Amino acid sequence: MKDAPVPTAHGAWLILATAILLGVLSGEEAGPGTLALSLSAVLGFCAVDRLLVGLKNRERHPAALRLGVVYAVFGFVAGVLAALEVGWLRLLWIGGLAPFLGLAAWALSRSPRHRPAFEGFGMVCLSLVLPAVSLSTGCPVGWPLFTLWAVFALHVLHASLRTRAHLQPRHRRLARWVGVAAGLIVLALVGSGGVSEPIALAVVIGLAEPWSPDWKPLPARRIGWRETALISLFPLALLVERLLG
Repeated sequence: MKDAPVPTAHGAWLILATAILLGVLSGEEAGPGTLALSLSAVLGFCAVDRLLVGLKNRERHPAALRLGVVYAVFGFVAGVLAALEVGWLRLLWIGGLAPFLGLAAWALSRSPRHRPAFEGFGMVCLSLVLPAVSLSTGCPVGWPLFTLWAVFALHVLHASLRTRAHLQPRHRRLARWVGVAAGLIVLALVGSGGVSEPIALAVVIGLAEPWSPDWKPLPARRIGWRETALISLFPLALLVERLLG
């Protein structure tokens, strides 16, 4: 809904919530800074969504534009509070990236032809919440955090392609071969010790979905339930990893 006060993209909300959860699970000790950063991420997502709607047609959707500005202001305040609590240097990178990511999203959203690219780009942008939240808990910067984010980014990027393949079956071939490339990257990370077997298995299950021999296009509601299950495998795998030490 164009005039809804909050984004109605259920899949994007799922990715955002999962990224926050993974950031907390992969971090050290969550505190006020983590809460403020998570709130900033939610408000930032709402701001970008409403601003994109408003900028596309200012005359028809002026309320969306105004609401987007309000979300952006409060999101900025929450981000400043998080930086004051956690430390500017740990979160400076996400603040520097945010304007450029927003401009890129606006450029991709202007043409219906770029819709698949816009959706995939949006999922990857939301995945950046994972390392930001993790860093806000005191998690050290390093290869383990980077590989966790990279695999999650591949997971959610492929989720957007899987969904697009069900809505427009001609995209199934793209989903298949991107899945193969992503699978090779995941296997390489497992071999280097950067990713655990439970997490790799959770991702590969999703990557293999377009190759299923009984694959057929699903209605929107069933796609949503299936993707919810596939995305949820990632935090479950991280919990298993924690239990196994």
